[in-house]
Amino acid sequence: MSENEPIKLKLQGTPREIGLQHGRALREQIHSQISIYDFMFQNTSKLAWKDVREVATEFQPALQNLTPHLFTEMEGIAEGAGLDVLDIIALNCRSEIALGRFSDGCTTLSWKKSETSRVLS
Repeated sequence: MSENEPIKLKLQGTPREIGLQHGRALREQIHSQISIYDFMFQNTSKLAWKDVREVATEFQPALQNLTPHLFTEMEGIAEGAGLDVLDIIALNCRSEIALGRFSDGCTTLSWKKSETSRVLS
């Protein structure tokens, strides 16, 4: 396998077993992703990873209720990688967390076309 070729895993079993296999096989990569996203969150949202995990708790009930098999798989990934399930939830919800907490402000653009222009509500 070349350096640029994606890792391919064949996982089977229950959602928990699949998660454990996933977490064990990709432990190093999962930890690396947490480091990358920790840096990103600190620079874009002013959130440390512990704070990102706290925000991830907001997503946990929906995952448990709407997709319990995926939540069970996430628990297995966390255990296999030696992490807490909130780390895996945070990785999976990273866009929702980052975009919901982005701290660089808001940009508005406006222009006046003529003296008789008016704003419509």
